[in-house]
Parts: sequence; structure tokens; C-alpha cells
Amino acid sequence: MRKMRQVGFDMLFIGIESFSENSLLETAKVQNTAPNLVEVVRTIQSYGFIVVAGVIFGFDSDDKDSFKKTLDGLRDSALLSGDPSILTALPGTPLYRRMKLSGRLRNVRFGLGGYKYQTNIKYLMSTGTIINGYKNFVHDFTDGGYQYSRLAGYFDLIQQGNFVTQEAKGFGNLALF
Repeated sequence: MRKMRQVGFDMLFIGIESFSENSLLETAKVQNTAPNLVEVVRTIQSYGFIVVAGVIFGFDSDDKDSFKKTLDGLRDSALLSGDPSILTALPGTPLYRRMKLSGRLRNVRFGLGGYKYQTNIKYLMSTGTIINGYKNFVHDFTDGGYQYSRLAGYFDLIQQGNFVTQEAKGFGNLALF
């Protein structure tokens, strides 16, 4: 981490995917089931990295509480940024094959928005649960108090002694940030 900061890395995209161990195991993301994913992310950020967390909703093991669990995980990790998406089965992937074999693929045509906000999967959660859960997630995620709690947590992390100052003018230069 230290060497990455010294050569100028300031922002990392990490596919967190989910804060639910069941969802991670379902997708064979065993590397994300670290003893404590939140602590791993906090350690990475303590060096001064801004982590953009990719999170996904719609796993078979997800339920209505998955949206709140994700908000809690983002806050507890002090993640400044998140990139939420809904699960989509990309052609050629094991998920695509599994959805096709189980008759759960929807026939959709993706436009300029790509795969981000459309899906080709028939979820186990009801459509209403996913739509309302996602809307509530976005509402809470963009709330000023929630954003401030993540920012305050981030600043606490960089006080732990791991922070590596950068001379560059990127996001990782906190004097400019």
C-alpha cells in the first residue's frame, strides 16, 4: 500500500459486491469473505486511498434488509464513494449460464446506458422490493448526515499513522482535496 501511494496511486476501485457473506459465497467471491471485510477496507484507506466500492443488489440470497446492510457496511468502512448496481448476467459468465439453465433470463436490449440500470435477470426478490429498496438506498446514501459520517470516519482512518503524503495534484493530496 505504501509503495502504491509513493508512486502516485490515490484512488482504487474495489468490487466489494456485497457486505453479505452469503451473497459473496453465492458468486464465489471468497476473497471478499476476509475475516473482516470492513477492517480490510479501512486499512487500505488508512494509507490515504479513496476507495470506490462496487456494490451489487439482486443476489439470490439478498432480501429487503440487504440495502440497509450495504449502507451500514459503507458507513462502517468509511467509504467515501460507492458505485451501486443491480445484478446483471453478462454473456459468457457462470451467472449467465446458471440463469439461462434455470429459465431466469429476461429478453432485454441494452442501450447506451449499458448494463448498469437494466437487468436481464428474473430475481428471487420481488420487483417492488428491489425498486423500493434501491430507491431508499439512493435516498439514504445521498443524505448529508450519512455522507458526513463517512467523511468523518475517513479522516479518522488517515490519523492512524499509515497515511502516505503525495506530491501529485490528484485526489490523494488531502491538502488539495
